[in-house]
Amino acid sequence: GASTLATDNYKGGQIAAEHFISKGRKKIAIVNGRPNSVGGFAGNYCARLRLKGFTDALKQRGLSIPVGCNIEVPNYSREDGVVAMPKLIDIGVDAIFCAAADNSAVGLLSVAKARGIRIPEDIAIIGFDDLPIAQLSTPTLTTIRQPMKEIVEAAFKMATIQRDEILINPKKVLFK
Repeated sequence: GASTLATDNYKGGQIAAEHFISKGRKKIAIVNGRPNSVGGFAGNYCARLRLKGFTDALKQRGLSIPVGCNIEVPNYSREDGVVAMPKLIDIGVDAIFCAAADNSAVGLLSVAKARGIRIPEDIAIIGFDDLPIAQLSTPTLTTIRQPMKEIVEAAFKMATIQRDEILINPKKVLFK
């Protein structure tokens, strides 16, 4: 009964997988939030959608996430990426979808740089959000863009101009 504004997280996962597949990547990992409930804490709905879109796109091409290559992180932070990257390097992945946001992806990049791993030649990385840090990282981070300006404008419009209307008839808006 509430109005919602959201990015199409499922499609974002699909886009990342399809890009890696188009570049010939085969051992593809995901660093994601926690999609399922753990220890009394609710799972993250956006993480669940990103994972589903990603795995569905891989499955359509006969691929899957290799064992040990679906890493769940708690905070969507740079530190989460720093902790996750050594495990993925040891497994030998050639691509990582960092669905846990650009901050975590920057952590992945920093470990790769410190170890002399070339991005994207050795390991390709895609983040999620298109935060300003994606443009400031070295190398520049490829990322799935959330249209934050449009989301904020729509939320403001719903809360002010459409307030009475949406209380009677809630809206669900999904951004591409």
